[in-house]
Amino acid sequence: MGKNLRLYDNPLNYKKEDYEECEYWEGVLNQSSTVSLPKNFKRVVSETVKTSFKLPQEFNIAEKDQIAYSIFNDIIKKLFDTQVIEPITE
Repeated sequence: MGKNLRLYDNPLNYKKEDYEECEYWEGVLNQSSTVSLPKNFKRVVSETVKTSFKLPQEFNIAEKDQIAYSIFNDIIKKLFDTQVIEPITE
């Protein structure tokens, strides 16, 4: 089963100046990956997180109930721009 998306959130729990400096170096690295970074920085390569909004197979929910729940989720998504089904990472 996938992990909750909240594990991938970036709360930016540091000072504004630190955030601006990180953004600057991220931009520099996006232009050229061979740039050497200052001592207090390190390269971190992260993969793109793929998510899906579906009921996990482990719940053993009948197909007719999965369809009904998906329709309900689609209605809530359209009306309130939110999901009832929790996102699953792949």
